[in-house]
Amino acid sequence: PYARGLLDALPERAFTPVPGTPPELGDLPPGCAFAARCALADATCRTTRPPLTEGVACHRA
Repeated sequence: PYARGLLDALPERAFTPVPGTPPELGDLPPGCAFAARCALADATCRTTRPPLTEGVACHRA
């Protein structure tokens, strides 16, 4: 969802902002830093940091 939001910011697309505010870099949550802003996040996303795999860090990648 975050990457989709970035792509939707392209001039030829309808801009839809990612809801919420970015996390504080000095106080990141225990799981995925974007779980609070992701409609697909589940309990795993909120407790376990996703591994960086093929350049993407997301449980849904």
